[in-house]
Amino acid sequence: MALPDNGHAIQLGQDAKISQTFQANGDYMEYILTFTLAPGGQNCSANANITVSGPDNQGIFSFKQNYGKQAWQSYGLYLGLSGQDETANLVFESQAVESDDNSTCWPVIDSLLVKAVENLVQGKDNLLLNGGFEFGPDFLSNSTEGILLDSASSPVQSPLSQWAVVGTIKYIDSKHFFVPHGNAAVEIVSGVSAGIHTEVTLAKGSAYNLEFTLGDANNACEGDFIVEV
Repeated sequence: MALPDNGHAIQLGQDAKISQTFQANGDYMEYILTFTLAPGGQNCSANANITVSGPDNQGIFSFKQNYGKQAWQSYGLYLGLSGQDETANLVFESQAVESDDNSTCWPVIDSLLVKAVENLVQGKDNLLLNGGFEFGPDFLSNSTEGILLDSASSPVQSPLSQWAVVGTIKYIDSKHFFVPHGNAAVEIVSGVSAGIHTEVTLAKGSAYNLEFTLGDANNACEGDFIVEV
């Protein structure tokens, strides 16, 4: 089985669950998870989902075949906010499927990383928090496909700090992609009604300018790019 570190991994079978409790190491810091998900076999009638739960959030994930060339994919998830010395529980649990158990591929997980992010402070030259997308899940050292981020309706409970996610986007790094500024960028991959949004408080009667950099993934995909304010 192809794995990012060419080592060991965990396959969660029917009704399987693993968990670990870790201790927060800072004053009210946000914790974001990166993990790798792979299908548990070939010629399956269904790929079972996996539920990942943290202290303040949970997500349901399944292996998607159409977002990269690797046999595995990385995902990011906002876990929650914890204070100094508070404990947080991280749980991975397989979900039951309706198809025949013998033809179901149960999920395989590997390369778990938990990152602490401090509370962001608005700068003098930019009203947008995390305007350069520098604060998000940690990248795997040998990942060439980026990190998939699924829908997150709240900017304050998102793996991309201070940005809500619609549909599925890909969080990419400058090591493996061309990133015009800083170390990270966002690629919109899931098509119709996919993207990001945030909120910012403005002063009545004042004028504001928005600047952003737009690139092409060079993958022959076509579509409109819309900015709404």
